[in-house]
Amino acid sequence: MLVTAKRILKKDISPNKLDRNFPDPGTPEKDETVDKINNFLALVLPDINAGRKPDTRWAAEQTGILPEDAEQIVSDVLKKKDGL
Repeated sequence: MLVTAKRILKKDISPNKLDRNFPDPGTPEKDETVDKINNFLALVLPDINAGRKPDTRWAAEQTGILPEDAEQIVSDVLKKKDGL
């Protein structure tokens, strides 16, 4: 279905905004990306757990994650935290 939509619209469609962070499974690039996300979370989670707004732009710069992806990750974490 995704392939058909790509052909019709003649543009790349991603089912998940964060998919661009994950290259094909089993590649060294995927391992590096997972490490970047884990490092990013290690920097922002102490602030989130303390009820403070983390400096996502700084943490993204430190870990090599795109700023818009960093904001999305923090937003997703906050939604999960608030849903508990």
